[in-house]
Amino acid sequence: MKKNSFLMKAALALGVALGAMPVAASAQAYDPKEDYKNLDIQFYNDEQPDEGFYINAAANYVLDTVTNPTVGSTSGEWSVMDLARGGYTGFDYVNRLNASDFNARYLANLENYIGTKNGVLSTTKSTEYSRVMLALSALNKEANPVGNTGLAMVDHLNKSFNFSKKQGINGPIWELIALNTKKYEFSDTTGLGDLNTKGKMLDHILNAEVSGGGWSLFGAADPDITGMALQALAPYYNHLSAYEATGAEKPYKELVEKVERGIFKLSKLQADNGGYNAWGNVNAESTAQVIVALTELGKNPKAQHINLPTINETALFNNQTATQDGVTTGNMVDALLTFYAAGSGQAVNSGGFRHVTTGNDGGGGAGTTVNAMATDQVLYALIAYDRHKHNASTLYDMTDAQNHYDAKSYTVTYVFKNNTTTSVNYAPYAAVDLLDRAATWATDKGVTYTSTETLAMPEQNITLYEQ
Repeated sequence: MKKNSFLMKAALALGVALGAMPVAASAQAYDPKEDYKNLDIQFYNDEQPDEGFYINAAANYVLDTVTNPTVGSTSGEWSVMDLARGGYTGFDYVNRLNASDFNARYLANLENYIGTKNGVLSTTKSTEYSRVMLALSALNKEANPVGNTGLAMVDHLNKSFNFSKKQGINGPIWELIALNTKKYEFSDTTGLGDLNTKGKMLDHILNAEVSGGGWSLFGAADPDITGMALQALAPYYNHLSAYEATGAEKPYKELVEKVERGIFKLSKLQADNGGYNAWGNVNAESTAQVIVALTELGKNPKAQHINLPTINETALFNNQTATQDGVTTGNMVDALLTFYAAGSGQAVNSGGFRHVTTGNDGGGGAGTTVNAMATDQVLYALIAYDRHKHNASTLYDMTDAQNHYDAKSYTVTYVFKNNTTTSVNYAPYAAVDLLDRAATWATDKGVTYTSTETLAMPEQNITLYEQ
């Protein structure tokens, strides 16, 4: 049993108006194996929570802080995609999402934005279209055209390959990811003149591989761009017919080799604690991109060995441990959780993530405050990993997207000394205020909780006994 500050339950009213502001958090790493014991929420049988708790916490944090989702790289499409792609979990945040106008507000804001832009989201960045397509696919909405706006995004991206590559490889990467969310195909695949095709974009990405494997915007391979490139190439790895249908000129074997070299490069770039370093610091976003890349390729981010038969190599991941900012980890998923900012949400089961765990790299407070972009990317990386664990479709294979998800429901049964019972239903990871009809409750394993404590609802039915 742990002491709990009962007053924390009442101290949640700092309101939505402050939601978009950075929230202060201690400038040290969070230890997922120990620090859960110090949270203002308890766990069934005092067991270490799995990634589901952090998915629900980050999703709640998004709902805390993104009160008017609109078009943009923060407080926009990534947040919309996160909440939608996690809907299949049935976690507690889904009830809150369903009770809100979050998705409807985003769609209304999007249509209004498209109107103010006269249907032209950008003349230089195709990612402005791709990002919106990701959100729409996650919501099971059509992108060709978007609602009643008349903007047919797929047709627009079909018009110009030069437009796609104005951002280097970023444009083709995200166009391919967005198009493949719902298996969109261009209507004109001839590739004549400047017409864009999936094959042209694939060739562009493959040609951009750096010496030794991997990708970057400039210079040596980095984990972020390598991870993103692998995410774009993933639907074609070990799928010859899908690759040949694109009309790409590069031999299929070259794609397979470059994918495997990219995986191998990521294994070499991994920091000893399991995370990923970019621009001088192990950070949340770089680590998140690698997790998504591996899961898109059907690989386990916690695996220690990944066989790469075409290049005759074995990629060694997660095979060391190291201490970063006071916390020792040895795999990329645990390393990702070290960026959790405990106590940063409006409730005990809400919290965002930081960009780094100490210092000021990356701006926005970095090691001392929650970072919106880091929170979005960590959340979708954890969802990607959860999907991999449960053999669900990948994060970016949105053919399983639904218009609506329901939260799951499990039962807490309270057994009183007089043998009477009462039951209450909750969704997984809901913050359960224990009944105050007894001073102390115990599990069937003898772990006790006072009635002033708050319990994170596990993904199972449980029974608590009056003491």
